Amino acid sequence: MMIRIFTLLVAVAMATLIGFVLGRSGRWQDYEQRRLGVMQAIVRQVGPGQMLIVGDSIVEMQSLPEICGLVPINAGISGARSQDLLGFSSAAIALTGPSRIVFAVGVNDLLQGTDLKQWTAQTTELVDQWRGKPIIIGITAIKKADPAMAERMNAVLRDLATKRGGIFVKGLSAPETYDGVHPSRAGAKAWQQRLAAACAGPQPALNAAPNSSTGSAGSDT
Repeated sequence: MMIRIFTLLVAVAMATLIGFVLGRSGRWQDYEQRRLGVMQAIVRQVGPGQMLIVGDSIVEMQSLPEICGLVPINAGISGARSQDLLGFSSAAIALTGPSRIVFAVGVNDLLQGTDLKQWTAQTTELVDQWRGKPIIIGITAIKKADPAMAERMNAVLRDLATKRGGIFVKGLSAPETYDGVHPSRAGAKAWQQRLAAACAGPQPALNAAPNSSTGSAGSDT
């Protein structure tokens, strides 16, 4: 009798867990579709060839002004890790037809704990969706996380930018946030100023292969 009850409880627990995962997955996909719909509406108003910014809540929660003569298309999703953004980013690029693209990822991977090798592969796959020269923004060295891991992840992001002839942009510092992660008013201004300086650098090479050795070398802003 006890075995039957235990088996039943395990079955119920598993069903609840599976339902939760599927429910979260469904809600996540629904939200992605809504975000893509908003981006499509913006492009219909301003035209293609704008600046697409792919990231997490640090991006999504910002009110972004025009940067370097381009309208920023906000493709941030709160809570997203690099692997979560793969399908969404690909769809966003196809939908918006940007002339510049910015990747601002890694904070949630750092917060949740990550295998550096796996994260590097996922982030490389994400950046390789863009055939031009990316702008890649570094991650905040969050107090709750291992600063050494943050440094290693930023080294990966800098290397990705350099190898693709793009630019690595310094991420937020702790004093530029209001909660250790998200930009304060001053932090948002500094973040956007760094991005503006970066997009005035290497111009896009839309027909270049992702790992092309041609073009200017990557740099930091």
